[in-house]
Amino acid sequence: RLRLTNASNETMDFAVDGAPYRVVAMDGHELHEPGLLDGTVVPIGAGQRYDLRIELPDSGMVVVRSPSAKGLRIRIGSGSEPSPADNGQRFSFVDYGSPLADDPGLDITPDRRFELKLGQTLFVNSINGRAFHEIPPMVVQEGDRVVIRISNEGGGDHPFHLHGHIFRVLSRNGVPLRGSPVYLDTLLTREGETYEIDLKADNPGLWMAHCHNLEHASMGMSMMFNYEGVTTPYRVGTKSGNLPDL
Repeated sequence: RLRLTNASNETMDFAVDGAPYRVVAMDGHELHEPGLLDGTVVPIGAGQRYDLRIELPDSGMVVVRSPSAKGLRIRIGSGSEPSPADNGQRFSFVDYGSPLADDPGLDITPDRRFELKLGQTLFVNSINGRAFHEIPPMVVQEGDRVVIRISNEGGGDHPFHLHGHIFRVLSRNGVPLRGSPVYLDTLLTREGETYEIDLKADNPGLWMAHCHNLEHASMGMSMMFNYEGVTTPYRVGTKSGNLPDL
């Protein structure tokens, strides 16, 4: 079992040469009955974690590599390196694994709905056309069931991260997930993609929600997820000098 963590600001593709493998967990959350993959490329967004279980052969070498970081090569076993499986299909969790036979998480009656459009203007990475600190917060009450629709409208990959909470991915581009339930704290969105996520507001506080590409966050793609009744004496913005992610 191998855990891959992307600590960079860019999406990294990973490939496994010489052996099939399974994606058994994402962001530390196990997937249900993950299927066997061979030659599939796994894109990992900034701040995401993937656990792979590699089916090692009786002999020969297995190589885990990333075209995004040519110096990063993990070699398992001995012998000559296997031929790289280039141009492999990209991993998708929409239909990966198996659904739960009795899944209470799909019985959703949201108390709050929010829509976040992630985009870019000439000098600003924005949410709903605005930059932090001008973006109104998402405001919830403890116990709320919250559904958030997230659209990537441009500016590159935006791995969306919500502090203090775990969320479930409901759909991608209007297609409900058909495989294993997927729980994350960071969701990689690529240009043109739209996701719906669901979470329980069960951790009162004032929490940041932002792009995990910290360059994008520092250019404005940050906002707050706030609980009613929770306050702070601190303020953000250029006048206060309190500018997160800078």
